[in-house]
Amino acid sequence: MEHIGTSLLSLGIIIYFIKDQFSFSAVTKVRFLFLPLFCLYQFVSKIDTMDLNGFIYFVALFIISALIGVYQGKDFMTKSYLRKGSFTIDDDGKRHHLYRERLFSKGGNSYLIGWIIMFVITLLVETNFHIHFNLLLLLKELLLEIMKDLTIWLRVTDKTSNWQIWEILGVSNIVYLIRIRMKSPKLNNYFKNDLEEID
Repeated sequence: MEHIGTSLLSLGIIIYFIKDQFSFSAVTKVRFLFLPLFCLYQFVSKIDTMDLNGFIYFVALFIISALIGVYQGKDFMTKSYLRKGSFTIDDDGKRHHLYRERLFSKGGNSYLIGWIIMFVITLLVETNFHIHFNLLLLLKELLLEIMKDLTIWLRVTDKTSNWQIWEILGVSNIVYLIRIRMKSPKLNNYFKNDLEEID
């Protein structure tokens, strides 16, 4: 009975994660800016001196990760809503409410496909996974990676990932951020703190 409950919970998390890629959610700087920079910081802090083979490996991962980031931004969409904010009072004592744009976004098909490709690549570079591979471990790794994407603190407190994984995450997310900022003027303005208040 316990296994059935765990399986249903796991299935629910996976379905929620997939559905989330096709739903508009509020744009936050933590989600789009902090995590890519954090991943790059982790990569720089973990990487060590390398020989020629290591350098070729680094370059190959960089190119693959950048291509994933470009692809993930293909179906990216934004939507904005007006939210009532502060107000001004004119000389006659009449209130004029100011409305501020609230920006929402969704990744879509390409983001999800890119995420799956990235997940497979991180498994391939994770040496422990090859040694102990089984379907249960695969499901466990999938759920853990989904939870790291859904909850920031799990990603931030991750102490087990090697420099290759941090490189894949950091480069793909930074390239994705650049791509979607180029694609969406409203998102670009959001990061410049330039969304206007409308009377």
